[in-house]
Amino acid sequence: MGLGGIAKGYGPVNRTNEQTWARFYAFLLEASMRGTKASFNVLAAAMVLFCASARATTTTYQTLDTLAREADVVALGRVLSVTSGWVGEGSQKSIATEVKLRVDETMKGKAQKEIKFGIQGGVVGEIGQVVHGVPSFQVGESVVVFLHHPFAGSEVLTLHGLEQGKYTVETTSDGKEAFAVPASAGAQFIDPDTGQPTDVRAQTLPLARIRQVVSAAVKAGSRRIHKSGKAK
Repeated sequence: MGLGGIAKGYGPVNRTNEQTWARFYAFLLEASMRGTKASFNVLAAAMVLFCASARATTTTYQTLDTLAREADVVALGRVLSVTSGWVGEGSQKSIATEVKLRVDETMKGKAQKEIKFGIQGGVVGEIGQVVHGVPSFQVGESVVVFLHHPFAGSEVLTLHGLEQGKYTVETTSDGKEAFAVPASAGAQFIDPDTGQPTDVRAQTLPLARIRQVVSAAVKAGSRRIHKSGKAK
């Protein structure tokens, strides 16, 4: 499969993809134990493995409430660096990118002052690779990201829900209001209730609304943990 085929995306959720995800996460776990430098190398190798089985970008549509509930970390910050590189060989050759984010506000979970996560695709020299469904990041861009830990106990973070896990923050000319603009990267969404394709998409909304929804999810999660503790 050449780069053109690889760049088509993730593919419908099936048994093969589930196994690929398992291997992908295994690479991420290994990366978390090897440190920063090895982290990108191992993550990049995992991206190639994942891309190799990709066919079309199809993923389950998630409401903002669902994203807030399922994400381990929700952070507002500014992109510090976007590092892309070639990985793999021959027909498996692809581009992977590591995004470093300066965290200005942690809405959910625990995050360091700087966090890193990997995405497929990117630009190396004059060559770019676009993976449908995977949002791009620009240095200096202000964003809200929904992230999750693929393994319990691992510090590695991955973008949750593909393009659904990224909102770009824009402010009005007077700087008094901030809005969150959802990423659009060509993903095809499936309705979680019907299992059928849906044209429903996230909409631009006030940044305050994201804070409100995430805060409610955090409080609801705390209540569930509290009740579970009492039951014991």
